[in-house]
Amino acid sequence: MMSDDDARRVVRATLTELGLDVTSPARVIQAQHDFAYLRHQRNLSEKIGIGVRLMVLTSIISAGLAVIWLGIRHALALK
Repeated sequence: MMSDDDARRVVRATLTELGLDVTSPARVIQAQHDFAYLRHQRNLSEKIGIGVRLMVLTSIISAGLAVIWLGIRHALALK
C-alpha cells in the first residue's frame, strides 16, 4: 500500500508534468483562477454559439416568409 507521502509525491509529479506549479499555495490559487477563467470562457463561447445559431435560423425563416409574401403579392397582383 502507498503511504501518504508517496501519494503526495506522485500527485505533485503528475501535476508538474501537466504544467501546474504546485510548489506554493499562491501558485495553487493562481491555477484555480486560471481554471475558473477557462471555464468562464468556455461557457461564454457556448452561449455565443447558441446565439449565432438562433440568428441564422431567424434569418432563414424571415427570408422564407418574405419569399412567400412576395409570391402571394405577385400571384394576387397586389402592389
